[in-house]
Amino acid sequence: MKKYVPVIAVGLGTICLSGASWSAAQAIQEQRLLQTQYREAERWVEELLADEQTLNRFLKHHRIKTASEVALRQYLMGFKLLDMNSVYDGSTAPASRQARLNGLEASIRHLRRATELDPEFAAAYVTLGDIFYEFSIEREGNRRERNQAEALRMYRQSFTLDSENVEARYKYASVSSDMREKIEQLKQVLRLDPEHDYAHGALTDVYRFLGETEKAIAEYKEQIRVFPGYWHTFKRLADLLVQKGRVEEVKWVYQKYAEVHPDAIGRIIGGPGSKSSNTLLELEEKYGLTGVSELIEEMGRMALFETGRTDMAIYAFRVLVKREPERVEAVMSYLQEYRRRKGRRDEAVLCRACPEQGPHMPLKNR
Repeated sequence: MKKYVPVIAVGLGTICLSGASWSAAQAIQEQRLLQTQYREAERWVEELLADEQTLNRFLKHHRIKTASEVALRQYLMGFKLLDMNSVYDGSTAPASRQARLNGLEASIRHLRRATELDPEFAAAYVTLGDIFYEFSIEREGNRRERNQAEALRMYRQSFTLDSENVEARYKYASVSSDMREKIEQLKQVLRLDPEHDYAHGALTDVYRFLGETEKAIAEYKEQIRVFPGYWHTFKRLADLLVQKGRVEEVKWVYQKYAEVHPDAIGRIIGGPGSKSSNTLLELEEKYGLTGVSELIEEMGRMALFETGRTDMAIYAFRVLVKREPERVEAVMSYLQEYRRRKGRRDEAVLCRACPEQGPHMPLKNR
């Protein structure tokens, strides 16, 4: 079999390398890359320290508190080197795995030095935790476990020094495999920051994993209260209720869903061609969900008068009258009231809203 060797371009010619020569050349390239990163990091640190306004914003955002200027410089160097080599946070991380690891090792040296200069430098421990967690992803077996344990130790050291460090507590919860520890730290995060959306989502996931359905449902409802704009929370709660056989409770979820997201009424109701799961019509057919027509009528009324989504009102009313033609008079009364409030300029909307009921919809006869 023909053996191919790496080729490096030099000027107008090429040099073929193999074995030890190739390894040496690669090591030289990686060392030069690290030197380039050092120069860039040093330049970034100097520019940041020279801009007091930007520096203060940076310090506040990362909860950086240290009385040592030397420790701060070491921290900033470590922070920037991490940023340039992290596959999660850095957009310009080197393609070479070893080059990235070299950069991360250099970051650790600076951050370790920062904690030696200021043992109470809580923010430095968070960043060290981030690096060790990244190492745990890169490595396997015992090395992975050791790096994960070190990441947890760094995060714990950070929130031990700074008890209100939300970032450290959340990251600890994310890395820990102990479900009770996760719950404890996520609760602490939410105590400090009730609007921490990731913590809400993670806490719900843990409860579901542990089979603690009531706590999961309560947490979903809390998320709906705090973040009514997050449509996926409504859907996940509805799916969980169906999964647990509590189908009737889905009506409350969908009613709140329609209030906050009137554009989703079509997905909530369902019907032919719908790609959504656990729609009202599907739940009625599969599980005998009661009060579906009443809920559809209320959604149509709400869309027409409260949220101004006439398109969704049209959809709801068409489905309603197709299901129960006798409800056409109720729909007529809503449409006539709408016309009375809006005037003739909305006549076209009303005509489109008429279900195909012929003489039952004489909207133009005054």
